[in-house]
Amino acid sequence: MKRIIDAVYPYFERTIFGTLIFIMMGVILLATAKYAYDIYLSIRSYFHPDASIDYLQRVMHEVFGGFLIIVLGVELIGSIRTYFQDHVIKTDVVFQVAIIAVSRHVIQMDFDKANPLTLLGLGFLAIALTAGYSIYRRIELKQPSDNTSAGNN
Repeated sequence: MKRIIDAVYPYFERTIFGTLIFIMMGVILLATAKYAYDIYLSIRSYFHPDASIDYLQRVMHEVFGGFLIIVLGVELIGSIRTYFQDHVIKTDVVFQVAIIAVSRHVIQMDFDKANPLTLLGLGFLAIALTAGYSIYRRIELKQPSDNTSAGNN
């Protein structure tokens, strides 16, 4: 039974990861089209005589949040591709995706309605992620550039 599983698993893994990549590509493509259309509508409505600076700030909030969610999706595809090709999860990519996700959440947050503990937690999380990424990069730069070593995953 173990030999059958060992023989079948690589095909199963390729099928799953290939399917995930194609699904993510489709979702990101649709999200990018919707994002571009929403920006077009926002720009068009901004030139309405009743538009204000507050409206512009709300639009910019949405634009930055939308941009970061698309970047997050692209980074996730890159992470899946890297694992699919090298069977290694890149730590720096995990840090980058987490930092982008937290940044997106902070950008889209309504600070007037946010719980102070939530703000404190997000601030701590952002600091912890960037500090962890910085420490990881310093350690990675000190190591020899052997890509097959265990320190690069």
